[in-house]
Amino acid sequence: MIKNVVFDIGNVMVSFDPLQALYEKLGDVDEAKRLVPIIFSYLWGECDHGHITFEEEIELTVQMSPKDEQFIRHFLSTRIDMFRVVEYPREVIFDLAKAGVDMYYL
Repeated sequence: MIKNVVFDIGNVMVSFDPLQALYEKLGDVDEAKRLVPIIFSYLWGECDHGHITFEEEIELTVQMSPKDEQFIRHFLSTRIDMFRVVEYPREVIFDLAKAGVDMYYL
């Protein structure tokens, strides 16, 4: 009997597409393409790994493109909006929970 299951969140439990996320907010694919390397620069990874805070990431990203300050602040402050739940694992998760399986997420 399975006792534990480990799920990967990124692109398994939720989808993550930086270009699409920016396009949805901007409505302009060229602007989205321009901003991808700025907003999703090395600073994104530094924050993701806990090396800098969200606030530091925002401030440093704004320094990379001051003309986009308002958008950068808004986008990074509402970053959770860019993740979309992938529906297909939902039933599996419910079945595992009913069976008493411990579940962990990366």
